[in-house]
Amino acid sequence: MIIFLLVVCCLGAVVLAHHLRNKELVSARLDTNLLQPEQVADPITPSETDRSFLATWLYRAGFRSANASLIFIVATLVSLMIAGLLVLAIFRSGIVAQTTEMLASIPGGVGNVMIPFAMAAPWLMLLVISIIPALVVRSVRRKRVESIQRDLPLLLDLLNTLSQAGIGFDSA
Repeated sequence: MIIFLLVVCCLGAVVLAHHLRNKELVSARLDTNLLQPEQVADPITPSETDRSFLATWLYRAGFRSANASLIFIVATLVSLMIAGLLVLAIFRSGIVAQTTEMLASIPGGVGNVMIPFAMAAPWLMLLVISIIPALVVRSVRRKRVESIQRDLPLLLDLLNTLSQAGIGFDSA
């Protein structure tokens, strides 16, 4: 029940942030004194120097939305919160204590070597679950780069053939 409430609160925060962001963009576009005519005609594509590292990383992965950074940060925080609740549930249930007792009871002291791993397992799970959004972006970016690498030689060959035939790019 607590997890459900936290997820609903996080989704509400995302919707509110999205609404406020859109409201700011609309009011900025309506104020014609701030915009030059060439800025109105072109879509909003900030340069590499205008974006933060996170926005640049997401942009290169194909997430070109104006609020992609906000969505990524919220997704990371939600996954961190879910992982934290999972770790809390694991510690409250006593699984870690039972596991360490079981490992300590192995004769010959062999289990004592595994006790630190058993105690660190919930925290490693927290780390893995909290980086899921970054892994998703990394996977999407890798697929995008592979697609470009696969299609680029064909495009260059086509452009070479067009230029040798004397045909312009726009007429082909």
